[in-house]
Amino acid sequence: MRRLLALVLLLTTACAATRINSMTDPEYVGDGYSKVLVSVAVSDLGLRKDAEGDISERMRERGIQAVPSYEVYFPGREYSADQVQELLREHGIESVLIVRVERTGVSGVRDEGDTSPTVNVIVEDQEPTVLEPATLQIEKSPKPWADFSVSLYDTDAGLVVWTATASTSGNAYAGAKTLLRSLAKKVVEQLALDEVIPD
Repeated sequence: MRRLLALVLLLTTACAATRINSMTDPEYVGDGYSKVLVSVAVSDLGLRKDAEGDISERMRERGIQAVPSYEVYFPGREYSADQVQELLREHGIESVLIVRVERTGVSGVRDEGDTSPTVNVIVEDQEPTVLEPATLQIEKSPKPWADFSVSLYDTDAGLVVWTATASTSGNAYAGAKTLLRSLAKKVVEQLALDEVIPD
């Protein structure tokens, strides 16, 4: 009976997997960054706080002082480029990790008579600025997926030194939070593999 219960729990647990491809600027030389601002561009504040917190915590485990962007920039305010740079300097930020939602959806085909839960997915404007949000809302979907772009921006050089694309897909119990948690783990692992942060 316990084995059956364990199997049922395992089969009904939300999970997701992420594939990632990355490139480091060949001119990048350095020992990594000691202080990184983490910005996840989603408009849902709960998802944003969770994702930025998750990435930051994983980076701290590797000895990087990581700061969620909402601790530096108030999400309800617009900042000029000069104000952004000033706040980065004030907080001693050496680099900014920017995660953007590129596309979202659901895999699987539904029959016309299917009454299973549906998905509401909206992706808004994707302007390439530090704090422009996208909306990622996935409600009880059959098998949600999302494609992301990730960049690490060197604040002193004013250049992107590392870039990646990632595809995350979840099982029938996964939601946006599960997809973002999987992405966070993979991004930090890839930054370490690419020797941009300590392993």
